[in-house]
Amino acid sequence: MSLTREDIRKIRGALGLTEKEMGKLIGVTQTSISRYETGTSKPTADAENKILQLQSVIEDQKELLAFREILSSGGGIAAAASILTLGSSAGVGLISLTSPIGLLAGVAGLTLYKALKKIFNDDNKGG
Repeated sequence: MSLTREDIRKIRGALGLTEKEMGKLIGVTQTSISRYETGTSKPTADAENKILQLQSVIEDQKELLAFREILSSGGGIAAAASILTLGSSAGVGLISLTSPIGLLAGVAGLTLYKALKKIFNDDNKGG
């Protein structure tokens, strides 16, 4: 499936992300997101795959709620990006638990989320 510029803008808007946050989430710059949304360039295969995963997140209420929980946590975008990368490499959605590989990615993602949250909270205590 090929994403249109409108699709990308809609996905970002549904997730409540700025261009900068969306870029960090999928591993590109804010400028790249802007160019995708204006149609002046197309996402790489990797970026498109991650955007398609985000599209599946907004289509599944449980995943959307989990995604928003992760974003509002101490780990924020970094935690969500790490989990998205795990899901991408495993070929599953963000927190899909419908297969053993999905369960592994979900468990690994949750572990990573907790670790990032602890690191972030410890950093904030220091100063």
